[in-house]
Amino acid sequence: MLEEIFSKSFYGNTIGPWATALLIIVAALVVGKALLREIASSNPNLEEKVIIGFNQFDDFALNILMIYYITSGADILATQTEVNLEILRRFAAQNLEFAFPTQTLYTIGQES
Repeated sequence: MLEEIFSKSFYGNTIGPWATALLIIVAALVVGKALLREIASSNPNLEEKVIIGFNQFDDFALNILMIYYITSGADILATQTEVNLEILRRFAAQNLEFAFPTQTLYTIGQES
């Protein structure tokens, strides 16, 4: 899917590294949103109303928000687990990675 968007965007022109990086980011957002929509529509325990959008620039990530509603009577935890595992599986298949927050703290040693 990424290759499809990427190849359509070049139109035979040579572009610089920053433009290439931006193109990859935009393509990843488009693909990510499409995958989430496919995942939601294929799960019988989710209602049709699903909200998906690029909602935030974070320190080292671009955030996509997905709001879905679980049908009445469905197992809530099992449905959330199914959706989350499918997100991991489908994103990994497209080589889309998640930004995992990390923080390094440096402390100044005390003198004796």
